[in-house]
Amino acid sequence: MENRNLPAVAKQGLQPIESVNALPPMSVGLRPAHTDDLLSQLSQALALVGSAGMSADDREEWLAAACIKLADVPADLLAEGIDYASSVADHPAKIIPAIMAEVTESWERRKRLARPITPSHLSIEPPREEFEYCSPEAAAAIRKEFGI
Repeated sequence: MENRNLPAVAKQGLQPIESVNALPPMSVGLRPAHTDDLLSQLSQALALVGSAGMSADDREEWLAAACIKLADVPADLLAEGIDYASSVADHPAKIIPAIMAEVTESWERRKRLARPITPSHLSIEPPREEFEYCSPEAAAAIRKEFGI
């Protein structure tokens, strides 16, 4: 199924593939699947669970909603999720939850690892207030006491 067959609302929710080129290099694992791949894989998954009871309009509407929901999922995770969903889902309504159950943990880990470390992420303790600095006079007295 091509993008032109999707309802306008579905097209609005999909990112054009060019926008992912703006991702920082560390975010390569976060690049979303290409829309054509997404549609192709979802169509296969839908066919496997027996969408025979769905009209063409119902299938198109389901694919549009699924594309919007999965538009940001990286290509490799999407493939893993669809493989998993194809083996466990027995109804179209179970496909997206199965995909998300399979990929969410890995996807969240990638997002965490891709975040830049900024000073707000570092835990630096401020100096304790009870700490007393050694004055030059006190340092001189210590040096004299210990023969330094």
